[in-house]
Amino acid sequence: MSASGDVTVLRRELAAAFQLCHRFGWRKSVGTHFSAAVSDDERQFLLNPRRQHFATIEADDLLLLDADDRDVMAGPD
Repeated sequence: MSASGDVTVLRRELAAAFQLCHRFGWRKSVGTHFSAAVSDDERQFLLNPRRQHFATIEADDLLLLDADDRDVMAGPD
C-alpha cells in the first residue's frame, strides 16, 4: 500500500474511533483525546480539530501535523 493509502486508512479509522466515543457516551476528557502517528518516527500525526464535536468528525476533518513545524501552533485549529 502506498504512503498516501496508509494515511487514508488511518484517517478513516481515527474518525471512526471518535464517532464511537460519541456513540458510547464517552465524554471529552483526557481519556478520549487520541491521535494516530503517520510517520515511522511519530513526528507526523493526525489529530482532531479543536472544538469539533466527536460525532461530526470525518476522515477529511483530521489535521495532519508535524511536530517539527514551528508554525503549527500558529494555526487556527
